[in-house]
Amino acid sequence: RSRVPKTYTDDVVCTDVFEDVQKWSIEQKLSSIDNYKGKFVEELTSDEFNLSYIQRTGFVNPVIIKNHRGLGLRMPSENFSLNDVRSCVGSQRVIDVMDVETQEPLTMTMKEWCTYYSDETAKSNRLLNVISLEFSHTKLENYVESPELVR
Repeated sequence: RSRVPKTYTDDVVCTDVFEDVQKWSIEQKLSSIDNYKGKFVEELTSDEFNLSYIQRTGFVNPVIIKNHRGLGLRMPSENFSLNDVRSCVGSQRVIDVMDVETQEPLTMTMKEWCTYYSDETAKSNRLLNVISLEFSHTKLENYVESPELVR
């Protein structure tokens, strides 16, 4: 039996899909006991999150550890800003960025990203996400260390 193949084209306008994007708070979602407590996200203390826990559970669901003390990790203070990151990795560091609407991969320098991120008009016109930031062998590695469990 013959089938008619579907044709997917880029000329179809789908802007209505992105105009009504729901904005939500991760903290609000996670604190909703009815939806998440014990079903999807497990809240642990730093003492409970260890190799034995991972071996027992397989680490298949997200885990929240509200107090990071005892995990053996290091991270910058709450006052550490995007400009501090830029100073540590360099303004000309090239980063991978994703255009959320089109899913188009882009590259930007840290300077360009900081300019975009600090411009509210630019952020309202185009939503971009940083995919990753490689910071080994930069000054930023002095501020960040992964949890002892994964080292």
